[in-house]
Amino acid sequence: MSLACEISITSTPEQELENLEKCLAAGLSRVVTVSPDRRLLKRVETLAKERLASRLLDRTSFATPEDLLVLIAQPDASVSTQQSEGTVLGYKVTTKLKGVGLSEQQTKTRTVAETIVRALKRLGRS
Repeated sequence: MSLACEISITSTPEQELENLEKCLAAGLSRVVTVSPDRRLLKRVETLAKERLASRLLDRTSFATPEDLLVLIAQPDASVSTQQSEGTVLGYKVTTKLKGVGLSEQQTKTRTVAETIVRALKRLGRS
């Protein structure tokens, strides 16, 4: 599973939607728009609902930095035993994804939180 966090401080809702679309077009399995401004998040979410296909909208979330920690801490049952088969450049490819343990999940959560805090501090200095 790949996750992108789009951090929004000064961008317009239209710019954030474009960033969201780029991430989805790049094949990321989940894109979260993160902003401390709940009104901005609501405007971006409204635009996304108007312009994105439902299959793409299902791969998006909108969260404050605090909400993001709760969001990524939730176990994703689809990842724990997911297996898929497909064809890539004429070759049969089998992909198996397994869930992570509590310790690894906590490490990932802490890493994401630290990255977001550093990005928000950096944006605050601009």
